[in-house]
Amino acid sequence: PRLPRWPADGAQSKTKPGDFLKDFCQPGGGTGQHSESDLVVHLPAERIVFCGDLFLNGLPPLPSEGHVTQTIANLQVLEGLGADIYVAGHGEPGTQADVRAQRERLQRLFDHARECHHQGLTYDQALRVFAEEEAPLGFTRLALLASWMELSGRHPETADPASRDHLALLQGLAAEARQAWGSSLRGRALLG
Repeated sequence: PRLPRWPADGAQSKTKPGDFLKDFCQPGGGTGQHSESDLVVHLPAERIVFCGDLFLNGLPPLPSEGHVTQTIANLQVLEGLGADIYVAGHGEPGTQADVRAQRERLQRLFDHARECHHQGLTYDQALRVFAEEEAPLGFTRLALLASWMELSGRHPETADPASRDHLALLQGLAAEARQAWGSSLRGRALLG
């Protein structure tokens, strides 16, 4: 069977007799976490939300460049759906509490970045502060970079090679995640 094509523009509902798809929305700003847009499918009766890349369970949040507050707002939208199961774009399905924890972590990182920015620190100085206080730095660096871009309106001048090349930073994080997940999966296979 061929799936219907519906343009996504904000919150929509498609409910015809026999349809499985109930509600979908493209959360604010068309900005996902690490993709340009995401589509959320909500099945209210089943209490399930398919989150796309807005929710990455088991991983720190990965906001788009310069869209941290929108990512936080999008996570609040997901939370507000009140589902029991949130199917993550990456990682295992989670709960409303998992979505909340991701939103709260990103909010803390953004608030910390804003504090450094308002104190007049350079991006590299803020990166050193984050390196002392946050671990692992890889994912934190990405949240700091996106926050700094939102706060300053531009990509920061930096001596940090990973921060200069956003794509290389994402590729490095993906390699770290694959390695961590591989270890976790091998551990589960040995226990299972």
